[in-house]
Amino acid sequence: MDNNLTWLDYPFSLNEIRAALDSVRLSSSPGMDRIEYRLLKIFPDNLLFCLLSILNLLFSSSSFPAQWSHSIIHLIPKAHRSGFRPISFTSCVLKIMERMILNRIY
Repeated sequence: MDNNLTWLDYPFSLNEIRAALDSVRLSSSPGMDRIEYRLLKIFPDNLLFCLLSILNLLFSSSSFPAQWSHSIIHLIPKAHRSGFRPISFTSCVLKIMERMILNRIY
């Protein structure tokens, strides 16, 4: 491994992406890419490794798809009050990446 890397910079492992996938709620809605957790959770190991390779490449290059900075916003009426509560639908793949990073930090 590169001596200039900190423990936060190392490539993510299959165990880390599996742990991230194990922690998600299947009821969470997908973002603009329409990729659902249900699909990601049934990926065979070879596809999971491909996804992990892509995420590691994005992470190491600090470049992320522009689509990840956009979300779908739905306004849900508040119960027993006037007004609305915004719900933001972001990419499940992005949320997996975020979960892996959070798991390293905590």
